[in-house]
Amino acid sequence: MVGGQCDLVVHSWKDLPVEERADTHIAMTLKRADVRDLLLIPESAWVTAVREGVLRILTSSPRRVYNLSAALPELLPAPLKLEFMTVRGNVPTRLRKMHDQGCALILAKAGLDRLIEAERQGFLGEGTSVISLIRGCRFQVLPVSLNPPAPAQGALAIEVARGNQAVNALCAALTDEKVFHCVQREREILRAYWRRLPSEDRCSPFSRAITERFML
Repeated sequence: MVGGQCDLVVHSWKDLPVEERADTHIAMTLKRADVRDLLLIPESAWVTAVREGVLRILTSSPRRVYNLSAALPELLPAPLKLEFMTVRGNVPTRLRKMHDQGCALILAKAGLDRLIEAERQGFLGEGTSVISLIRGCRFQVLPVSLNPPAPAQGALAIEVARGNQAVNALCAALTDEKVFHCVQREREILRAYWRRLPSEDRCSPFSRAITERFML
């Protein structure tokens, strides 16, 4: 962007660093998608979990582990212990690891919804089928009351070089102002807590419960 090789970059806003870069900024967002997380359990993994009494869950989010360690057992139809395991990669990669490792998986519902829609519209590359990877899975949409989402979850962030006046003007005309200001407020709260943390803890700002209720 800064070098003029592209005009903008689209991100999942929740995944961006707390501090913005000096030469770029978030210029635009769109209508917000579902903010909730989704639990997927392949049928074979569920059978194994019930037999062994342990449900192994893939997630790379300390927030999800913190929220669901206490809340999830009460939502499951069988009394199971939980074992959380780290996972990396994009959504299709994580779905494949879910099947390969015989585990459940927690991920943002918004990202999966977008990929399913992209596949239905023919925008995914050949050989990539998210729909086939989730077929046959049990699923549970996790309630916000028990599993509060990450700040900015469900929102897209369109990043633009600050000096690109033409693209910034276009983004200003197209952005969803209500979503933009709401997400900015969420990230302001996150940033305030993040700055209070010791530097060695700043890589995982969701390691404790941080919430604030507000209305815009």
